[in-house]
Amino acid sequence: MMRHLVLGYGSLIESGCRSDSCDCGRVYPVEVQGFERSWCVLAKSFGMSVLGVGISEGSVPIAMSYVDVVITGCLEYGEDFAKRFSETTSRWDRQIVDDRSRPMYPRAKKDPDTEPIDRLLEDVLAIGI
Repeated sequence: MMRHLVLGYGSLIESGCRSDSCDCGRVYPVEVQGFERSWCVLAKSFGMSVLGVGISEGSVPIAMSYVDVVITGCLEYGEDFAKRFSETTSRWDRQIVDDRSRPMYPRAKKDPDTEPIDRLLEDVLAIGI
């Protein structure tokens, strides 16, 4: 029997987005070597960058509503996992838009706990929101 694996490297890390998107079965946090995750994909319909593996597309901003979903998902596996995720994701130098009051990302969390997310970004990446 052939088994397929889904590698969620963005919003699919977060359990709510994952359950809205697919029936993925068991979930395991993993780190894959030899690939670079970065803010490299233009989500034209949302007007923002999303995470991808590949060549960078332009200089579209990173939306905090999307970051909130992704980092919330990472924190489901612990603070060390969230720190490692943040440290191994490139292109954080793009403009970051605080769109929390009017989310650009359509699957944005309603009332996310932003304090641990903001603290992590400031501690690990020296990014202040």
